[in-house]
Amino acid sequence: MTSTHYLRGLSMQRYRPGMLILCALLVTTTVATVPAAADEPVSDFFKVKERVPVTTSNVIGSPEPPKPYRLKRVYPQLKFDQPVAMVAEPGTNRIFVVQFGGQILSFEDGTTRPELTEVFNIHTPTLRRDPYNITFHPDYVNNRRLYIFAEVRTRNVDKSERIEVYEYKMGEGENAKIDPASERMIIDWKSRGHTGGGITFGPDGYFYISTGDGTTGSDVDVTGQDITDLQSGILRIDVDRQENGLPYAIPEDNPFNHIPEARHELWAYGLRAPWRMDWDLPTETLYIGDVGQDVWEMIHVGKKGANYGWSAYEGGLPFIPERLQNHSAEVVKPIAVHHHTESRSITGGYVYRGPSLPELHEAYIYCDYATGKVWGLRYVNGEVTWNEELADSSYSVPTFGKDHQDELYFVDYADGFLLQLEHNPYIDRKVDFPTTLSATGLYESVPDNQPAAGVMKYEIVAPGFHDGATEELWLAIPKGGWIEPAGWGGWNFQDGAVALQTLSLELTPGEKKRIETRLLTRQEGEWLGYSYLWNDEQTEATLVEKNGRKVELAEADPHQPGKTRKLTWNIPSRAECMSCHSRQANFVLSLNNIQLDVKKDVGGEQKSQIDMMKALGFFEKARQPVKAERPAPPAARSKIVPTLAERPRIRKPGPVKAETPRESGYALVNPYDGSADLHLRARSYLQVNCAHCHVKDGGGNAKMELELRQPDRLTQIFGVAPLQGTFDLADGLLIAPGEPARSVLFYRLSKLGSGHMPQVGSHAVDPAAREFLHAWIESLKPTAKTPDPSAETVTLLTQNSETLQYLGNNPNASETEVDALLQNLLSTPTGAMQALHAYEQEAIPPATAARMLAIATEGSSAAARDLFERFLPEEQRLKRLGTDFDIQGLLAMPGDVERGRELFMKTAGIQCRNCHMVNDSKPALGPDLGKIGDKYTRAEILESIIEPSKKIEEQYKGYIIGNEDGLIFSGLIVGRGSEGVVLRDNELKEHTIPEDEIDFVEEQKKSIMPEQLFRDLTAEQAADLLEYLSSLKEKK
Repeated sequence: MTSTHYLRGLSMQRYRPGMLILCALLVTTTVATVPAAADEPVSDFFKVKERVPVTTSNVIGSPEPPKPYRLKRVYPQLKFDQPVAMVAEPGTNRIFVVQFGGQILSFEDGTTRPELTEVFNIHTPTLRRDPYNITFHPDYVNNRRLYIFAEVRTRNVDKSERIEVYEYKMGEGENAKIDPASERMIIDWKSRGHTGGGITFGPDGYFYISTGDGTTGSDVDVTGQDITDLQSGILRIDVDRQENGLPYAIPEDNPFNHIPEARHELWAYGLRAPWRMDWDLPTETLYIGDVGQDVWEMIHVGKKGANYGWSAYEGGLPFIPERLQNHSAEVVKPIAVHHHTESRSITGGYVYRGPSLPELHEAYIYCDYATGKVWGLRYVNGEVTWNEELADSSYSVPTFGKDHQDELYFVDYADGFLLQLEHNPYIDRKVDFPTTLSATGLYESVPDNQPAAGVMKYEIVAPGFHDGATEELWLAIPKGGWIEPAGWGGWNFQDGAVALQTLSLELTPGEKKRIETRLLTRQEGEWLGYSYLWNDEQTEATLVEKNGRKVELAEADPHQPGKTRKLTWNIPSRAECMSCHSRQANFVLSLNNIQLDVKKDVGGEQKSQIDMMKALGFFEKARQPVKAERPAPPAARSKIVPTLAERPRIRKPGPVKAETPRESGYALVNPYDGSADLHLRARSYLQVNCAHCHVKDGGGNAKMELELRQPDRLTQIFGVAPLQGTFDLADGLLIAPGEPARSVLFYRLSKLGSGHMPQVGSHAVDPAAREFLHAWIESLKPTAKTPDPSAETVTLLTQNSETLQYLGNNPNASETEVDALLQNLLSTPTGAMQALHAYEQEAIPPATAARMLAIATEGSSAAARDLFERFLPEEQRLKRLGTDFDIQGLLAMPGDVERGRELFMKTAGIQCRNCHMVNDSKPALGPDLGKIGDKYTRAEILESIIEPSKKIEEQYKGYIIGNEDGLIFSGLIVGRGSEGVVLRDNELKEHTIPEDEIDFVEEQKKSIMPEQLFRDLTAEQAADLLEYLSSLKEKK
């Protein structure tokens, strides 16, 4: 709770003459200077007198080549109202379609007639029951039993939502109907979203039900890893028997039967929103489509006792990892994942066994409800052998169906169509998406940077950091389009809207050069991002490929007049674009109430830019919707569409429901405006640069919520320990009030390399922000809840402060003494942070500063290097290996044994020593490396590091073992004796499982050794580490 400013005693005498020359030489990032607000408005919304609609835009379609298949409409005479399920009735020629409104309709397989026959309506006067799925008993032909999964609300009763699964019997006769009197409720549970919805019978004859986490957020009830409820899992029950007063029985071999507090119906768990699943009976494989949260959509294969990870994991990667329970099994990763740049709401499908497309025989076909994309995969012997995008459509498909010939159907929710795959006849057709800015139709003159009529330039309150570039912003609203303002989030737009951002760098003093123009366009209800690279002549910009590009630029070298130095500009991939322009931010980051509330003098009166937009009619709904905009479903039904596993609804234009969050009362300010309140500047910076991920349900896995509207106490950053590690900062906290050198959030904004934030779209440090954020953190006062630093940390900070004080006051200290003090100071991340501030503030003599930079960037401390490297010319910076490097080139490099030993034993971030010993008898998870040089060549050692799963020695194979009590153990089998099998987990704890109590043993195909261990190393460091490992041989 104490506040100690360890640099307050440091004389901030500035050694300006030398340091100005030094910084001019060393700083490589072009810093955008934010101009003072001018009276003359930049925004066209203050200038024009009437709205001019954009009629020239050619931004339509996609630049990607056509896919091999497309969707065609079948049964064109039939049209359904919000269909959600389709099944073929066994023993007849009828096909059933379930409508969200409650009706179950039938038609004859192959019919050309338009008639639909109602088989059942599940609604009752007291219950609103929205059916999501239907399936038939395996012996339906004889027993006439079928099952319906429905979300149920008691009419006029708030918070009564629940899931109920019913059994019914079909009547007799040719056009039989479901008998409502036969209704028997099988099972139910509370749910307010993420319902699940899969129901199917397995090859064992048991009934399988998929359940979601029952919420509409990031598992807010924390049920994903909880096996004491029915949510977030796969249930397996016996509907042919009844026991213990239940309308079903629990199979004796269900995996959690012997855990008293567990729900014994569970067969697997850790799923978020498994909307569709199906058993492929010929291969006895259960396929599960699981709708994701922040980043990934997933396809899983069902396994008894499996933990799929939610909400500790999403897509096999950490989400909120501390939610992993002690009883949890090794997390079973999905067999396929799709990033939210291409998929937003996955719909699980079927293995194709129809007659029309033999080349797809035995391929699992699935799609995405939101983006309309269709994929196929083949899963053989536990591995995916093929996975390909098959079609890209505009349809919203919540479910698949099959007819009596096993032909596959796609069911479109919005238009009520039935569809099938067919070969795309236009596979070789040229794509006409504009590949230059001139071709977009959004410019009157590209060389003059003059937009077309109706394309409006706009201003924002708080600019973001774009690696030193300045930005210009435009908005194009097509004819007939309008804007639907929303609270704090991004506004809503119609199809055809385009937002443009042009980024410019001052590569030559006093002269800006346009580098990149980014387009964000709404097509078929989805936002997509594209980048265009400007040529040197500034006459045209060309579309950049989907994976982005690194562009080598030349900027003026301030130390050598007339000469230039290298500057690399990173153009983001389209996937990176959409990871920031994401669902939780409503895609358009700057087009919102707080950013557009720029005020200017108009006719002697202060007017807001938003007021001007309203006066020009941009918020007025057109009389006719845009052609590409599909009509919304009836209002009474559209309100409940999101309960389909939180699937996106087709928006009904109109007012947005007012938000009622707990507001901070803070107003957005320009963070670079030195006259603004310091606290508001800091909070505004975090809002603009970080909050699109670090919000509730956002892409950041940390619990912090950085939206400006959050009161300080609810941001969960002040005095809070980080979830993702402290990066070895002494007693690190996200924000340590009064102590920037202990603040992990500030550290990650200050460094390059691994752990740099923002993680996407930024490759530089913002020096202006570092200055005001440092002052802000220093000004903060700890509260009673702020953890005190340890005595060791206080001593470290004090000694570092005294060292800097001494160096600042003694410009004539000997080089030997200075180097020794700097080596010690820079050996810890905390000391390096303190040193960085002194360096930036010019608080040490120029000669000492030069030595500090050299030692920081040439020494073995990765933290010091990452903090100081930005002051080097780019040509002199370390080149990290990344994930794609020259293996033969690395093997040819000479290494240094002693440097490698230092890396292995002491360097933060090197993970080898976490699992391996060197000539030590202590227990470890991996093999002792003391004689690895005798066993493997240098090339084999490198291969084992970069491809750890390629060859796994028998004694280091990982296993999952489940016992009769339903407990799951994972790790290495290190012994086997009379008492049972001994398994060592990743915390080096050993568990003995009696062999007669073992329920199953499963070998893990993937090595327990992490991948990409060399990614953040330089080639020299990797060579040194290889040299050290190769030297570990038996002494002779």
